[in-house]
Amino acid sequence: MKFEKSKQYQNPILILFKIQFFLSLFTFSIQSKNLRNLETTLTFSSNSIEETTAGSGYSIEGSTLTISSAGTYTIKGSSSSGNIKVSSSLSGVILILNGLSLTSSSSTPTIEVEASSTVNIQLTGESTLTNSDDNSGSCSGSVVKLNSGSSLVISGSSGQLTLTGSCADGISGLQTSSVTLNSGTVTINAAQYGISAYGAVNINDGTLTITSVYTGIKTNPPTSDTSSNGSITISGGTTKVTTSSTSSDGIQAASAFTITGGTIDITVLSGYEDSNYDYTTMTCVGLYANNTLNSNSDSSFSISGGNIKINAPGSGISSAGTLTITGGTIEIYSANDGIHADTTLVLGKKSGSVSDYSIDIKNSYEGIEALTINMYSGTVNIYSTDDGINAQTVDSYDNQDEETGAGGQGGQNPGGQGGPGGQGGPGGQGPGTRRLDDTPSINLYGGKLYLNADGDGLDSNGNLYIYGGEIEVWGAASGGDDEPFDHDEDLTINDATVFAAGSQGTEYLHNGIDSINQGYIYSTSSFSSGATITVKNGDSKVYETSAPKNGDYIFYTTSDINSDYKIYVDSTEITTTYGSSISSGSTNSDTTNSDSSSHEFIKIGNLFLILLFTFL
Repeated sequence: MKFEKSKQYQNPILILFKIQFFLSLFTFSIQSKNLRNLETTLTFSSNSIEETTAGSGYSIEGSTLTISSAGTYTIKGSSSSGNIKVSSSLSGVILILNGLSLTSSSSTPTIEVEASSTVNIQLTGESTLTNSDDNSGSCSGSVVKLNSGSSLVISGSSGQLTLTGSCADGISGLQTSSVTLNSGTVTINAAQYGISAYGAVNINDGTLTITSVYTGIKTNPPTSDTSSNGSITISGGTTKVTTSSTSSDGIQAASAFTITGGTIDITVLSGYEDSNYDYTTMTCVGLYANNTLNSNSDSSFSISGGNIKINAPGSGISSAGTLTITGGTIEIYSANDGIHADTTLVLGKKSGSVSDYSIDIKNSYEGIEALTINMYSGTVNIYSTDDGINAQTVDSYDNQDEETGAGGQGGQNPGGQGGPGGQGGPGGQGPGTRRLDDTPSINLYGGKLYLNADGDGLDSNGNLYIYGGEIEVWGAASGGDDEPFDHDEDLTINDATVFAAGSQGTEYLHNGIDSINQGYIYSTSSFSSGATITVKNGDSKVYETSAPKNGDYIFYTTSDINSDYKIYVDSTEITTTYGSSISSGSTNSDTTNSDSSSHEFIKIGNLFLILLFTFL
C-alpha cells in the first residue's frame, strides 16, 4: 500500500523556524524603538532648547541642558548663553556634537561634567564652544570643566571642535580627572592653560592644536591631591602646542610621561632666540616631566617613537627623574639644555642599531646633561655653545645626603634644571636638592654620536667610559681652554672608533687616558675651519670629516689601528704620533713628543708636591 502526505500537513521543524523568525522580527522592532528613544536630538537656539527628537534622561531650563541618565544625545544649534551639564556618577553618556555653537559669557563652562561621570563626545561637522568671560572676575570659567573623578573621551574622524577660553582654560579637570583624544580635529585657544587635568591626558589619534598663554597640556595637581596620577601618554595623532607666557612650558607631566608615537610640534614663546627669556627665573621647557608626584606615582619619562620638533628657550626635553629614549625622530632648538635628566638618561637599546632613533640638537647651551648618561644605540647630533654632553650632579628628590639648591637655571651660565648650574654656579628650575654621594658618569656603549661644542665636547664631573660606537667630538676652537674630553676621574676607551679634535686645552686628550685596549694616533698640528681631515691606513682612507672650526689637536682611535695610520689635512700629511694600548696611566708610544713628555713630567712633579705637603 502506498501512503501520500496530506496537503494540510507541515513539517513541525519548519513551523518552529517560522515562529522563531517572527519572534526575532518582533524583538528587533522593540529594540529599534528603544534605541531610537535613546538617540535624542536637542537643538539650541538663542534662549531655549528645542526637543527635535524628544526622549528622556534630561531636563531643560532656559538654555541650560542637564543630562541625568546614560544615553546618546545629538546636540546642535546655536546659543550665545547656552551650556550643558552632565550629572554625577554616570557612564555611557554620548554627546554627538553636530555643528553645535555654544557661548557662555560668565564663569559657567559651556560643558560641565560632574563628579565620577564618563562622557564621550563624538564630533560631526564643525562645532565651537566658547567661554567669553570678560576677565572681570576670578577668571575661573573654563570652556569644558571636569569635576573630580570624571573622564572625557573625544572622537569623530570627520568632525571638528574649536574651544576658545577668553579668560581661563580650554579644558580643566580636577582630582583624578582624565582627558582622552581618540580621533577628530580639536583646536584650543586659551587665555590660561590649553588642557589641565590632574589625573591623566591621553592622545591616541586625531589632530590637537593648542595656542595658550600658559602651558599647553599639563597634569600638575596641588600637593594636597594624593590620588591623581598626573600622567601624560601620547601614542599617535598630531599635537601642536604654542605658548606665549614666560611662565609656560609646552607640555608638562607631574609624573610619568610616555611617548610611543605621533607627531609633536612644540613652540614656547617665540622659540630659542626669544629675548624675553631669563634662565635665572624661567623654565620655558618644551616637554617636561617635573616629578612633583614622585611620592605616589612613577616619575619616568620615556620616548620610544614619534616625530618630535621642539623650539624653546628653556630645555628641549627635561625630566626631574629618569629619561629613556629608544625610538623616534627628535629635533631640538634650545637656549638651555637640549635634553636633561636629573638622574639617569638612557639612549637606545642594548644590541640595538644606529637606526633605532635619531636626535638632532641644532642649538643648545649644553646639548645633553644628566647625572648618568648611558648610550647604547641610535644616532645623536649636537651643537652646543658650552659642553656637548655633561655628566654632573643635578637635582634629586631623595632626601639622603642632600644639599639644597637655589632656584633659577644657573649662575652666570645656565646649568642644570635645579641644584647646581653649569659653569655659573647654583641654579635650575626652581628649588631642588642634589645628592652628594653620586658619581657622575658618561658611558658610551654603541650608536653614532657627533658633537660640535664651543666648550668641552664630552665633560664628566666623574667617569668617562667609551666601550663602543662611532664617536666624533669637536671641542672648543684653537686657543680655548676647553677640550674634546674633560673628566674628573677615569677615562677608558675600549673597542670604539673615536675621532676628537679642536683645542689642545689644558691637557692633551691622550695624556688623560687611564685605560685603552687599542692603539691611537694624534697630532698637534693646526688646521682651519672648513679643512678636510682624513685618516689613512697606508693609501686607504678609513675616516674623513670636515672641520667646523679652527683647531690645533686631532685624536683618532679604532679597534684595528696600527702605526701605518696617518692624519691628513686637505690631502697633506701632518705630523702624526702613534701610541699603543694604555693601562693604569702608562703609555707605549713609538715616537717621542716633547709636549707629551712635558705633561707627564708635570703630573709626576705635582704628585711629588702633594706627597711632600702631606707628610709636612
